[in-house]
Amino acid sequence: MNQKVFIIKLSDILKVENKGVKVLNSLILAQGVLESNFGNSELAIKANNLFGVKGIGDAGKHTINTKEFIKGKEIIVKADFRKYSSWNACVKEQVNRFTENPRYSKLVGEKDYKKACRLVKEAGYATDPEYPAKLIKVIEAYELNKYDRGEIMVQMGTVPVQIRDLNKLHPKVKAMAEMLIRESMKANIPILVTETLRTTETQREYFSWGRTKINPHTREMKAVTSLDGVIKKSRHQVGLAFDICINIKGREWDIYLLNKVGKIGAGLGLTWGGNWKTFIDRPHYEIPPNQIDSFIIPKKEDDELVEKTNMKINGKEVKVERILKENRNYVKLEDLKVYGLDVTWDSVKKIPIINIK
Repeated sequence: MNQKVFIIKLSDILKVENKGVKVLNSLILAQGVLESNFGNSELAIKANNLFGVKGIGDAGKHTINTKEFIKGKEIIVKADFRKYSSWNACVKEQVNRFTENPRYSKLVGEKDYKKACRLVKEAGYATDPEYPAKLIKVIEAYELNKYDRGEIMVQMGTVPVQIRDLNKLHPKVKAMAEMLIRESMKANIPILVTETLRTTETQREYFSWGRTKINPHTREMKAVTSLDGVIKKSRHQVGLAFDICINIKGREWDIYLLNKVGKIGAGLGLTWGGNWKTFIDRPHYEIPPNQIDSFIIPKKEDDELVEKTNMKINGKEVKVERILKENRNYVKLEDLKVYGLDVTWDSVKKIPIINIK
């Protein structure tokens, strides 16, 4: 799993399990990054353990060798780590650990991420003396402190725009908004959701732009919506629509990029405003009311992780390409040909044949 996808996936879970941001999301995100190597560690893959917590989880335990610092010296020990049924179960327990265990009481309500990183070490979470510094480095490198606010303000040209709370959307629309964010990121187009649930007053304000008021974003007298919010209501007013912008400074409303994201959204089954004939609205996505009950959320595969690594074949350590997909490890058959194995393909039965030379 790549870094951006991991952070987005974990932050989405925190929106559910850490409502109200009782403990800083940046701290928990940094722990996940550091402890699981962006979800690619053995514990993350085989045990859904993102935080390196020892003991027995809701799905049992997983035993591995681990580093510990005893009297200032690093040693390798074998230890049992918690195994979870899912990432959600893992994150939920981590949030509960910090909010319910008296030893971590100072973390609750702390707003300074640097202080929170020191407090979690002082409470005995880790033995590594450099643990706070490592967490702070991760937070600052990936700007994780922006997840500490329920709604994020970003600068869109000369106008600050509020990034809206996805939890205000219909559950299916929320799931599709999150999927669009992930799929756009895979296409190297970062996006932000700038509108979700909209009040009647806000809809009427937008309707006035380009009619009786100048659009504060573009400084133009150009209409942005054909719906007045009273006679003609927007899907935003019932949580069935959301708007996006491109999260690239200076290209927030770039038509080329908005069109590329639009094709991704339409391919997922969303109704995209860029396909409308009478009032083109490229940032807009929705699920119509008459489709919401029957709408099926498509299943998308996780990213593949491909990396060079070593494996043993016939007792000999060799270099291969490891492919990680859906928490399973794969190796290219082509890599096995030169290491004492005869690999061929049965074109009739459509299966590989592997023999030891």
